Amino acid sequence: MARSFLFSLAAVCLLVAFTATGCKPKADVNVGNPTITPPAPTAPTADVGKLPPDTGTPANPVGVLPPVTPSADPVVPAGARTHVMAKGDTIFGLGGKYYGAKSNANVKKIMDANPQYKDPTKIPVGAKIVIP
Repeated sequence: MARSFLFSLAAVCLLVAFTATGCKPKADVNVGNPTITPPAPTAPTADVGKLPPDTGTPANPVGVLPPVTPSADPVVPAGARTHVMAKGDTIFGLGGKYYGAKSNANVKKIMDANPQYKDPTKIPVGAKIVIP
């Protein structure tokens, strides 16, 4: 009820504002004025439809990054093992798999053993990481 009343009130206010200021639709400026003629169409230039010369290297589309590959296999200390990241793997989940508990302390252990990665959420699929 209140919403429809407010809508009606707003519509009436707009109508009063437009009529009070003399707001009228814009007239067509060319009607009745034969001296104004539209510009003549021009022929397309010779470059229309031409492709740039082939340079032999494909363009890198905007927003597409090349795949990230680790520079080398990590150094595995004695008593440690490695894990190859698969789709869906998380460092938090690997803490539960290898240490029996998913915790921030286990994430810190794994990340400290893999200093080549700064963000535990951005380790690429296929990366070999050290599990201390």
